[in-house]
Amino acid sequence: MAKKTKNERNYVSPNHRTTPPKLGDIVAENDSELVQNYVNRQKYVDRALDLNDPAVFFVAPKGVGKSAILQMVRLLRSKDQHRIINISPDNLAFSALANVNASTPLLSEPQRQQHLFRTLWDYVLIIEILSHEHASSGGMVDWIASLFADKDSKDARRLLKITLDDQGNGHTFTERILQLVKEVELSGDAVGGGVAGKVVLHNANTAGTQQLQLLSLVNAVARKLPGRVSHRYQVLIDDLDQDWNGTPLQNAFIAALFQSLRKLNSPAIRFAVSMRQAIYRDLELPDRDKLRPAVIPVTWDRSDVKQMIQKRIVSALNCRESDVWTSVFDPAAFDRIWLHTSGTPRELIRIAEMSLDNAFSSHHKRVLDDDVSKAIRTFSQERIEDLESDWSFKYRGMGYLVKFLNGWPKEFPEKKFEDLAVAVASAIEEKKPGSERYSWANGFLEDYHELINVFFRCGVLQLKLSRTDEPRPYNPDGSEELPPDFWLAIHPMYAPALGLVGA
Repeated sequence: MAKKTKNERNYVSPNHRTTPPKLGDIVAENDSELVQNYVNRQKYVDRALDLNDPAVFFVAPKGVGKSAILQMVRLLRSKDQHRIINISPDNLAFSALANVNASTPLLSEPQRQQHLFRTLWDYVLIIEILSHEHASSGGMVDWIASLFADKDSKDARRLLKITLDDQGNGHTFTERILQLVKEVELSGDAVGGGVAGKVVLHNANTAGTQQLQLLSLVNAVARKLPGRVSHRYQVLIDDLDQDWNGTPLQNAFIAALFQSLRKLNSPAIRFAVSMRQAIYRDLELPDRDKLRPAVIPVTWDRSDVKQMIQKRIVSALNCRESDVWTSVFDPAAFDRIWLHTSGTPRELIRIAEMSLDNAFSSHHKRVLDDDVSKAIRTFSQERIEDLESDWSFKYRGMGYLVKFLNGWPKEFPEKKFEDLAVAVASAIEEKKPGSERYSWANGFLEDYHELINVFFRCGVLQLKLSRTDEPRPYNPDGSEELPPDFWLAIHPMYAPALGLVGA
């Protein structure tokens, strides 16, 4: 007589569940369980909170959890919310900066105006902090005026005229930037990347034009501000990639932020900035080596990410942690999911949630291999589509270019990539649908290695130093030299959607 087995638990679709289980919101600000699901807090969050830690810029690719670090700071300082200052892309007026008429040296030669752009940052950040420090606009005016002698206090009060409207109310962050861009004209020539002479401030509330030593005045306030505020502030600058399209003006503006925060960051005024890796790499930063202590690459190892997913599954399914990779998923499931991503938490959360979705739709009690396979294929297709938007600022049409790899072998000698350069050039010449989006790729016939570098930068290709070498990521902008006959591998994340041979 056969021994009776215990009924298998229905983890995914118990009778009371009417919708597929969800693993939390991927937007950190909307995730109500972020604190309880967060892993390894000391790695980044504690550094952002530490008054004496030099860490300011948290840099990483999309989906790694840069915004989650800032949101954790908000949540952990929730009792002191009135001392948290949030600055978003809407505040930074990127769209407006990209469309302002470049009629002055300030805009037409942004790469030469780092000192002036830094002063813009100093000014708008100072005013933002002082607006939290002082309940009334009069208090803010008196505070700035008190830093200077009688003669200079008049200049300080005139400076505040572009901060406050006729009713004494503060302008928005965007209005301050655009008003300064519009109203400040250089009366002298730019010399050696700096600014000579006075600047002219046009003020509609005064007759004629007021002469004002804006740069020296703002710099003086910036130097004195950290030692004169009576409270501790945390300034959070998030999502710098939103509305960013890599124009010289925008890049110069962001580069100047590094110089400004080097001066303003202190135990009294603590800054934390999330920045996409692609932006950071494109910036022309003077003394980049001096900034390194402030720039923190955000990365997670395999065990950290596994624990992140595990915590979310436990919360969603009300199961034990020990059940997740033994009973809910097969023991080998995490390794499969990890292989088909670039290792970012957002990507793994997405595949795990889609796997649960597939299991729920099929009325499975647990996640089967086929549920995971379907999720990996769907995710692969999504990632190719995402390439189009992720790299539109630099490599427009990247999603179209990757599809030229349909049916390729998963690994091949670098010489074969010349075939892709030929196919791309032919498609552009024949004006095939979508080819206008990647017309910039027409010039790679003479040097297909440059096209390889584009695919490296976008994470589509991995490097194999020889045919038998293990594939790995490669940064073409680094110092590593490639051997003559290296091999290439298409990242496994794209393999299911491309139908690669041998994948």
